[in-house]
Amino acid sequence: MSKFAFKIAFETPLERLMPKRVKNVIYRHYIEQLRREAVSQIQPECIFTTAPIPCDRASNLKVWMPTSTKDALMATWALKSLLHYSRGSWDVWLADGGLARKQVELFETHFPNIRVLNRHELDERTRPMLRGLPHTNYVRHQRGYVPACKLVDPPLHLSRRFLLLDSDVLFFSNPEEIIAALVDDRAPFHFNMEHGCINSGVAVIDPRAVRLGEIEAYLSSLSKRQLDGWTIEQDVFTALAEGRFVPLPSSYAVEPISDAEHAQATCCHYIGVVRHLFYQRGVRRLRSQRFLGIPATAATEQAQ
Repeated sequence: MSKFAFKIAFETPLERLMPKRVKNVIYRHYIEQLRREAVSQIQPECIFTTAPIPCDRASNLKVWMPTSTKDALMATWALKSLLHYSRGSWDVWLADGGLARKQVELFETHFPNIRVLNRHELDERTRPMLRGLPHTNYVRHQRGYVPACKLVDPPLHLSRRFLLLDSDVLFFSNPEEIIAALVDDRAPFHFNMEHGCINSGVAVIDPRAVRLGEIEAYLSSLSKRQLDGWTIEQDVFTALAEGRFVPLPSSYAVEPISDAEHAQATCCHYIGVVRHLFYQRGVRRLRSQRFLGIPATAATEQAQ
C-alpha cells in the first residue's frame, strides 16, 4: 500500500491536488517500509555480535553525532566503521535525540567511555544561551527539530575542531582527509558535497566559527515556512560557511550514486528516500569486506 500511495502522491498528476501534510505522511511511511524490507534482507543486527571499540575522552579526534531510538542501529554501524577504519582513538559525543534506556546501554557497552548526553541535559544547557534569540530558540526548542542540536549544541561542549556525523553514514576505508581537517586551521568548515551544495551529514567544524548571533540574524530573515523546513540546519551551515569552507573529496559521497562510485567511496551518506540503501548497499559492502569479522552475507551467518 505504501509504495502505491507514494506513486500516487509523487509520480502522477494527482500530486498537485494532495495536501502537503498528507504527502509528508505518505513519504515517511514509504521510507519506513523500504527500511524494514532492507533490514529483513540484510540482517544488520549482527553488528551487536562484534567486539566493543573503546573511546578515548582525552583524544583530539572528536566526533559529535545526534541519534534516536529509530536510528540507533545505523548509528552503531556508523561509529564502528569510523573507529575501525580510521585506526585512531576517538572521543565520541552522542547527542540523544530520543534514546530508550536500552539503546543507551548498548552504546555504552559497544563504545566504552562514550559520552551520551541525554535530551534533558542538552536542553538545559542551551535554554539560557538562547534567551533573547527567538528564532534560534524556536528552531532548537519549540519546533522539536532534532537536527538543530547539530548546530547550536556542539560549541557549548567542544572547544576544538570536531567531526559532525549523521547516523546514516558508513565508512569503508581510512578517512584521511577528515583526520587532516581536524588539525588543519586554514578553513573553519569542511563539508561533503551534494550536487555542488553543502551537505552537513559529514563535516569538520571549528566551534569558534559557529556564532549564535550570526545564526539568529540568518534565521530572522526567513519566513515561518522556511523555519519549518526539513533542511533548515543545513541551510544555516551554508550561510555561516559561505566563502570559508573546503569541500571534502567526491569519495565522501552522498547517495544516490552509481555502483562504480559507491565501490570507490571512502564513506557514504544515505539520505532521504534512499536511506534503505544504508543496508542494501552500505552494510552489504562492509560485510563483503569482512568488516569486524562479520560474515559476508546474512545467509552465511545463518549457516554457521
